[in-house]
Amino acid sequence: MHRHAQKTEQESNVRVEKSSNASSTSATPPSASNTSATSSIPGGPWPGPMVAKTGDEYYTGSLHHTVEWCKFLSGCALLAVAGPYVALQIFMCNMWDQFDQRIIGLIPLIQKLSHAMAPSTRFIVKHDADGFIFHLLVWLGAILPAWFFYELYRAATVGFSWQRILLYNIIRIGPMYMNFMFVYVMCHKEGHNFGNLFAKKFNGHAPFGLKYVFNHWAGMFHGVLPGTFTYSHLYNHHKYDNDERDVYSTAYRTRDTFTSWVTYLPEWFAYASNVSTLRAFVQEKRYGERCIRWWGGGRWEGVTLGRLCGVLCIVYCC
Repeated sequence: MHRHAQKTEQESNVRVEKSSNASSTSATPPSASNTSATSSIPGGPWPGPMVAKTGDEYYTGSLHHTVEWCKFLSGCALLAVAGPYVALQIFMCNMWDQFDQRIIGLIPLIQKLSHAMAPSTRFIVKHDADGFIFHLLVWLGAILPAWFFYELYRAATVGFSWQRILLYNIIRIGPMYMNFMFVYVMCHKEGHNFGNLFAKKFNGHAPFGLKYVFNHWAGMFHGVLPGTFTYSHLYNHHKYDNDERDVYSTAYRTRDTFTSWVTYLPEWFAYASNVSTLRAFVQEKRYGERCIRWWGGGRWEGVTLGRLCGVLCIVYCC
């Protein structure tokens, strides 16, 4: 019995020793060869959004840190200039939406009218269910631009009135940003459909057809420059899908800090103005892209006046 007790005690000690060794092994951090994580990305004026991996030396270096700080300061400047006006615009668009929902009911009435007229305009569009697109085009591509040019003429001949400009921009954006939303949705849809939203006999290139009419005309009155959705969105964003070559990627920044959003503002501005897209295409030696030829003075699908309108819209509307 004594021998059996000694044997049991020895086995127990072995089990304890093995358990201790296993605990110490698991507590030991893995070597660099066993993991790709090397350090935390400093990023800029915010916590590092992720751990760096082998090959990410640029994102852990001082150059990236300096660039991010410059973007943050540029974002602060953009916010200081445009922030107060945008805040007022957001407030008034929301108030208009509440006023319309509770008292006037204009938007539901317009929606019912468009639904009733859709069968009469189906022959203009490619798909029967898209008759409403023509109604949007009349409002966004004819009436609002006509109003814009009237206000531009009046400002040049009578004088600048900030009250009239504010009213125009509130109507342009729409209640709860409805007009702005439709422009971006239609530009996005048009880009992915390669401009084929209208029936074949109406879908020729400008100025005699409606191909890319939202991207090349209506969008410019809402800050969408030609090429943003038709080239940058398709051939950069969807090609690289939010990796480091995507010109408006948000993947490597935290999305729950205000400073990250401020730092992202100049990146979005560069994308919206096609600057970062042109730079990316040049770096890839994709000189044949129409986006580059458009801004470089080449063919513009038929209408040269759009360039002037694009510049005027940037200065006057945005």
